Amino acid sequence: MSTKDNIITDDEKLIFDKKTEINQKSVLKKKARAKHFAEYTALRQLRVLKHSQLEEKYNDTYKCASVLTENKDTGTITTNYCNNRWCPVCNRIKTAKAYKKYKSIVDTWNDAYFVTLTAPTCKVDELNEKIDERLKVFSRIVNTIKTRRRRSGTDHFAGLRALEVTYNFKKDWYHPHFHIIVRSKKDADELYERWMTAYPDANYKAQDVRKANEGSFAELLKYVTKMLGKDTRNNETKLYPPKILDNIYVAMYGRRTFQNFGFKGNPEDKKGNKAEAEAETNPSERLWRWKTTDWVDEHETGECLTGYEPSEALLQIFRNTDRADRADRADNKKIE
Repeated sequence: MSTKDNIITDDEKLIFDKKTEINQKSVLKKKARAKHFAEYTALRQLRVLKHSQLEEKYNDTYKCASVLTENKDTGTITTNYCNNRWCPVCNRIKTAKAYKKYKSIVDTWNDAYFVTLTAPTCKVDELNEKIDERLKVFSRIVNTIKTRRRRSGTDHFAGLRALEVTYNFKKDWYHPHFHIIVRSKKDADELYERWMTAYPDANYKAQDVRKANEGSFAELLKYVTKMLGKDTRNNETKLYPPKILDNIYVAMYGRRTFQNFGFKGNPEDKKGNKAEAEAETNPSERLWRWKTTDWVDEHETGECLTGYEPSEALLQIFRNTDRADRADRADNKKIE
């Protein structure tokens, strides 16, 4: 896993949930890191974009988890979330839920394969159309395989798929594609063959079919949201430009980016949601308010909750991003 992935993605996110205990300092520190990143990215979207249809949603992300309520009797911390898929704080929760729902089942697939399916890149004005088209093609392929196997009495077809859209800085292209885990090499090969039949112009070298390993499930989950890219023009890792992110978020909004097919996941544990609801009805005993990089008990002790400090790697990405944004603004002024 690359340095950029470690900034927001790690194994510890898989045990993170909506309800956190005050003594879970390591988990809370990871949450602070996600909150810091979320606030920076949301503020950047709000500052640069003036007429996005997602402006209200970006504002929700900026305020996400800004105030934590601690119940001193139970040691439980609760807060309000924006539930936007681009929010690193909320994405950690969604990832944890998916992990609990599917991981134990995927672990029983002894011959599981990890598949990446791509098709030609597109410009922004084609993005919605291409996403719609590829979702329909993938769904049709899955249904065809399931129907054929059901009629022949062979093994049923099952797996998980994640939709991702990446961006090419140099060529200004968008790339909607899929990452999938299926139960066997037979499944992977048939999926690949039918995809290439549907997209004969797709680069066969860009497709990937490989044996799944211990980290494949976590790798699949990380594609739910992606904000960073490597700009090969200067070899810098930075956030995609605000307008590019907005184009992707608008195109993905309301779509199901992560989906199971051919099997059901484990039933969700409703216990945690009930406990959270009960905690929120109690009078707040201690409030922690977000201040730049940590939550502060501003009413009692003034102490910081987690002691989180951003890494140099994250700060460098922010510097790269800020420098690129300034250059873009200067270029736009020249054009005007």
